[in-house]
Amino acid sequence: MRPLTIMLAIFALAINAFAIEDTLSLDRCQIINHETDRSMPSKLLIHFMLPERMSGREIILAEITSRATLRNIQRDSLLELYFHPFLAQPPENNADYDALEEITDSLGAGAWTCRFDSALSFRVDITGYMREVAGGDRINYGLIGALDLLGENNIVVPEKLAEAIRDHARVRILYK
Repeated sequence: MRPLTIMLAIFALAINAFAIEDTLSLDRCQIINHETDRSMPSKLLIHFMLPERMSGREIILAEITSRATLRNIQRDSLLELYFHPFLAQPPENNADYDALEEITDSLGAGAWTCRFDSALSFRVDITGYMREVAGGDRINYGLIGALDLLGENNIVVPEKLAEAIRDHARVRILYK
C-alpha cells in the first residue's frame, strides 16, 4: 500500500511541475426560479471568460469551486448540482425558465452530489467542457446549473444571492 501512495504522490507532483494553474472569476451569475411551480429546481446561469492564452492548450483539470451555507435543510438531505452548456447566448435580462431548455445542451458538463449539514463546499469537474472550449470545438456561451434537493421539495434560491455567488465562485483550470 505504501509504494502505491508514494507513486501517486510522485505522479501528482509531476503533473503540477509541468502544468500551469489559473483561477478565473465569474463575469455573469444569474438565478432563475420557475414563476409558478416552486417544486422546480432553481437554475444558476454562469459565464466566465477563457483567457486567450488557454486557447489550443491541453486542459488537464477544470472545476467550478465555491462554498455555500444553507439553512433549514435536514442534515441527511442529498443535494445535486448539475451543469449543462448553453448552445446559444442566453438572454441578458428576463431569461424565461422554460425557454432556457431550448438553448441548453442535453449533454452534461459536470455534476456534484453530497449529503450535507449547514455549510458545504463543492467542486464540479467541468474538464470535458473546457477541453472542447479551449480546443475550439465549442463556443463558451456559459453554463446553466440546477440545484436539486433530492427526496424533498427543491430549494428555491433567492435571486438576490446571484451577486454573492458570482463573487465567491471560481473556475480553477490546470493546463499545459
